[in-house]
Amino acid sequence: MPWGEMVQLSVRDQGPGIARAHHKRIFQRFAGGPGAPGEGPGPGSSGLGLSISREFIAAQGGQLWVESQPPAGSCFLFTLPAAG
Repeated sequence: MPWGEMVQLSVRDQGPGIARAHHKRIFQRFAGGPGAPGEGPGPGSSGLGLSISREFIAAQGGQLWVESQPPAGSCFLFTLPAAG
């Protein structure tokens, strides 16, 4: 979707959602997210995928973020400069 001089894309899921307290932490390398030991059920560590994705998108002049609130699922969004 055109978004000014940027293009915005998103991926939405129907999962359990991610509490706002975890939004910044899930983009850190090997960060424990919901479901990490002692934090109840969930996927556990986010590994490197979100961290690498955010760094790559930022290097291209874009941004990556999440919009989520349990139990409504999550929406990961990113922008990149429009070609042109």
